[in-house]
Amino acid sequence: MAQQPVNVGVAANTGTGDAPRIAFTKLNANDAELYANVASLQAILTASTFLSRASNLSDLPSAATARTNLGLGGAAVLNVGTAAGTVAAGNDSRIVGALQSANNLSDLASASTARSNLGAATRGTNSDITSLTGLTTPLSVGQGGTGGNTAATARSGIGAAASGANTDITSLSGPALGAATATTPAAGDNSTRVATTAALQTAIAAVTGGAPFPVRQTVAAGPTSGGLPSFLPATSGSLSITATGVSSTVPLIVTAAQGFGSSGPVNVTWTYTSNPTWTGLAASATNFLYVNASTGAAGFSTLAPIYQAGGTPSTANGQFTFDTVAMIGYMGNGSTATATPLVFVGEVVTSASGVTSSMAYGYNGYYDSGYTNTLASGAGKNHNIGVIPEMTKYVIKNLSSDQGYAVGQVIVNGVSTANGNFGIIPVYTSRTGMLIPAVTNFTLPNATSGAVVSITNASWAYKFVAQRGW
Repeated sequence: MAQQPVNVGVAANTGTGDAPRIAFTKLNANDAELYANVASLQAILTASTFLSRASNLSDLPSAATARTNLGLGGAAVLNVGTAAGTVAAGNDSRIVGALQSANNLSDLASASTARSNLGAATRGTNSDITSLTGLTTPLSVGQGGTGGNTAATARSGIGAAASGANTDITSLSGPALGAATATTPAAGDNSTRVATTAALQTAIAAVTGGAPFPVRQTVAAGPTSGGLPSFLPATSGSLSITATGVSSTVPLIVTAAQGFGSSGPVNVTWTYTSNPTWTGLAASATNFLYVNASTGAAGFSTLAPIYQAGGTPSTANGQFTFDTVAMIGYMGNGSTATATPLVFVGEVVTSASGVTSSMAYGYNGYYDSGYTNTLASGAGKNHNIGVIPEMTKYVIKNLSSDQGYAVGQVIVNGVSTANGNFGIIPVYTSRTGMLIPAVTNFTLPNATSGAVVSITNASWAYKFVAQRGW
């Protein structure tokens, strides 16, 4: 029922409020309703329908129903662990696709995608970093920088020279400079400056008086040892050979005769200032090395070059023929022979895998063996001219007075052979060598009496001289 308040009137004893009976009737009704509600509350409390705070939810009638009502799954009653029936921790390997802390991010599906998401660049060589700003200390060379914050200090850090005219470059060495150009040094300059081709031509002209080389179609100059050409190493471990000792100060110069023009002889000259190489040599063969005096290209043939006075050049493939009258050379290709400015500079003998011996041809078609003490029967030398020389000499020089001859006197081709009769001693020659016959007794006319007498071998020295003759 609704509460029934007692009307107490506007003032005491005024007769404006409820009569006593009515007032007590209302109080009894209110009291009866309160009593009934208290009894109901006691019944509820007596029936334990409320949870005790001290029980920490242990007094729930059904924990399972409570979890369901809270929306909790089966994991709510499992322990954390790695065995079956436990809840996995965040780094548990059983979680598919999860990163493992022990791997330090090495198990990322894509490191590059992860870096992109983080806005990070890859380490080492990369295209992620396109510029650096805000650096106050230049990166050192060891860090991939130059160590400088100006162009000059940066060049110094990496050992670079300034472009254009500068004083940074004081010398040049190493690989050939190819098509590089330089200022031509003045005539007579003996400094370490780069020698240009113009400077070399000036130096050559100074030696030759500006005239063509005295001998055409030849190796004109190059490295020497003991007065003989030394630009070819003795052997090579492969089927190729590289010249040695050639430089801007000791160039290898070849000149190819190209016939005659209205102004006289026509020659083509090539100057090497670095070592040329002949590659792809034929195995187990004699390879004849040549260079093209017009292009500098190096090549070889397994056919010895032919030198002939006039006539028709051979068309055999790889056969070079030089006409010593017209002073022009031809290379055969199997069907024709084309005028080609080739100069043969030497020859090598190969095995199946390398070069076993080499011979550099004599400069300017000339050979002088130098003197060897004591006359020897059957003596010979390799003249290394590459052709059979047309002019040969066997020269003897007196070392100690003998039969009226004074020290230093020279006799050319004038010693006798075996029978005591004085005459010209023959010199046998081939494409590469020369020798005298076996001599049982060297004799000469006595310098005073003219009588043919035996001479003392040890009192004389001998040498061979060979000249191509064209």
